[in-house]
Amino acid sequence: MHAASGSIVPLTGRNFLYLLIASGIYFLSARFAVLLFSLEPGNIALIWLPSGIGLLMVLRFGYWAVPFVVAASFIANSAGMAAVLTEHAWLHTSIAALSNGVESTLAAALMRRFLPEGLQSFQDIFPFVFGVCLVSTAANSTILFVNLVSAGFFSIESSWMVWLILIVTNSLGMLLLVPLAQSLLQAWTNRRAMSLGEASRCTGLFIMCTGMTWLAFDMFAGFIFLILPALMFLAVQGRKESVYITLVATVGFTVALAASDYGPFLLSTAEWSRLYLLTYLYTLIVLVLGTELYQRDLLSEVQARQSWQYRAHHDALTTLGNRSLFIPLLENEMKRAERMNRAFALALIDIDHFKGFNDSFGHALGDKVLREFAQLIRKNLRDIDVAARMGGDEFAILFPETPMSEARHAVERLRKQVEKLTIKYHGRTVNFTISSGLAEFIPHEAHTSDAILGRVDQLLYEAKRQGRNQVQA
Repeated sequence: MHAASGSIVPLTGRNFLYLLIASGIYFLSARFAVLLFSLEPGNIALIWLPSGIGLLMVLRFGYWAVPFVVAASFIANSAGMAAVLTEHAWLHTSIAALSNGVESTLAAALMRRFLPEGLQSFQDIFPFVFGVCLVSTAANSTILFVNLVSAGFFSIESSWMVWLILIVTNSLGMLLLVPLAQSLLQAWTNRRAMSLGEASRCTGLFIMCTGMTWLAFDMFAGFIFLILPALMFLAVQGRKESVYITLVATVGFTVALAASDYGPFLLSTAEWSRLYLLTYLYTLIVLVLGTELYQRDLLSEVQARQSWQYRAHHDALTTLGNRSLFIPLLENEMKRAERMNRAFALALIDIDHFKGFNDSFGHALGDKVLREFAQLIRKNLRDIDVAARMGGDEFAILFPETPMSEARHAVERLRKQVEKLTIKYHGRTVNFTISSGLAEFIPHEAHTSDAILGRVDQLLYEAKRQGRNQVQA
């Protein structure tokens, strides 16, 4: 979503076309906001979506986008200014358009400064809301306010209220569109289509939210506060693009209703009613955004913990379990065998002459041998069997609820397959063999994991002593 550095993005023919399209969207959103989302006094839109669009344009296309933002803003506001002002309408319209360009430029610069990767985690909330949205819109609103007051748009008595409302309405455009655009872009980049279940959940919650909003305007004002838990539920359970699509649609529906009747937000004056509505929307958006980002943090933490645990308990070369994973599983199987009064078998396997093999052919080929052997082990095991690389060229296989005869047959089958295995590497053809020790764990005999491993290790040593390429049980 971000341009690498605002001013160096090349203005190619394609980018020029995209900027024209974006300018058209900016213009249409401005007219749409004035027609559907504006209220007296001052005919100020409740949500100024062009603020978010302008920010996205500068982030994507760099500072080449600023003239397009200014031009689109001028065209969008010229008719309204001309209808109200009798003198110097073009001047005040130009000032307003330039001010909107300043807002987009400043917001994009702050976004690159504080959030170069966009909104990624809960800790990004504060710099986005206060460092990007409020700072840039406050600068724009100050210029706009002075411009509008000097043009006679507002009385000086209502100045602070108008200034505050301008800040909030412009900020809402950024708060809504930036997370939505970022989530849609990531979904497009990753080729992640929304599933039918996700679309159904999104649609269902939107219908619920619009229903509660309508009831709040038509019957009982308290229904308006039930929207927040519904959206927060989606923020926890849904994908981020579905969260922001539903949020934008719900806010848009609420504002469309409020444009004709303040409903549950009605206070003593129009200014206070508008500020009440905007405060509610601002709180709603920030809480839902924060919930979604916090949930993303939790999922990332869980995934990182799972990844760390996997790496800690698995061999990186063969992806088999390692000793730290295998020993607890062995001890658990010993306890289970005691309870169930059923035997199990344990095998230790070494690759014959592996050290000399490594010295003669190199570690790269030695690693390939280990990987090929691990893959062969996987193909020969049942779902309940457990294999691990204990270290070096030593492997272990646990055969739960398996008598000696069956386990020996399985290890012998593996030995014969290894004997026939041929590995080709950089023009070389290599064969190798394995030796194995195999022992049966008999319930109710005094055993520890170290004792049974030591017993099997002795059998493995015996297999090597008697000539290798065999199983000693």
